[in-house]
Amino acid sequence: MTERQLRYLPDEQIRSCLDMKKAIELMKEAFIQISARTVTIPVRTGISTSDGKGRTLFMPSYSPQLSAFGVKVVSVFPENDKKGLPVIQGKLLVLDGQTGTPTAMLDAEYLTALRTGAASGLASDCLAIKE
Repeated sequence: MTERQLRYLPDEQIRSCLDMKKAIELMKEAFIQISARTVTIPVRTGISTSDGKGRTLFMPSYSPQLSAFGVKVVSVFPENDKKGLPVIQGKLLVLDGQTGTPTAMLDAEYLTALRTGAASGLASDCLAIKE
């Protein structure tokens, strides 16, 4: 058996191939799958630091259609700007749905912002008066 290489996708590469228009299309498909209950998305788990100055969120999912598990881990530390660090940092780990083997690690800062905007864009598109 050959060892599979973990693919890494930095924010810059994701940004170059995934724009808002495409993200809105993908969010529509994701919401259809969520509504049809063809994906598993447990409630996210959040853990705060003992001083309350930071929080990390764990967001797992499973898609039989993609035969993949995913877990996005996002940390929010508001005081990081004073340290020259991003306030929001995150990674998305993708695992093969047949073997559990990690297949990709993606930066999730851009993905997190894009997903938030795409969900709002999709809602606006669906609810706005067409005129």
